[in-house]
Amino acid sequence: MIVRPKVPQMSVVRANVDNFSYDMSSNLIVKVSIVINAENDNAKAHASFYETIFTLTFHGVKVAYLRADPFDVPQNSSTPLYYPVESTSISLTPEEGEVAEMSLDQKQVVFDLKGNTRTRWRVGFIGSVKFWLHLNCQLKLPLDGSTIYPKKCSTKSR
Repeated sequence: MIVRPKVPQMSVVRANVDNFSYDMSSNLIVKVSIVINAENDNAKAHASFYETIFTLTFHGVKVAYLRADPFDVPQNSSTPLYYPVESTSISLTPEEGEVAEMSLDQKQVVFDLKGNTRTRWRVGFIGSVKFWLHLNCQLKLPLDGSTIYPKKCSTKSR
């Protein structure tokens, strides 16, 4: 009998924009709240997550790095990671400024969230099994303070 347990994963479970302001000096200030769940559906082993780093960008402009220190998730469990992101003032080019103005007009902003984490299971006598997990998703967030609950924003293993 071959057992194929589910690979641990990370998923964005909710996100919202608290502030998105663009001024006449071409400066952007962003305040976003993102919650990412680290999930371990393995019934027999806890999972360790480490080297976790994601980059939040607005049309190619880095807004923030989302990092986590190494942590463990017990078997059949999940651990939420809370990221209250508040940028410093970001200078935009005229083209990037147009995108910011368009986002304000449409009352929706699009961010890209990309990055990696590593996971490890300890498997009895065998030792440990390691995975690289990669996240690459787009967050379309309303500017009215509403929270979104993305369905397709989870890591893929390689």
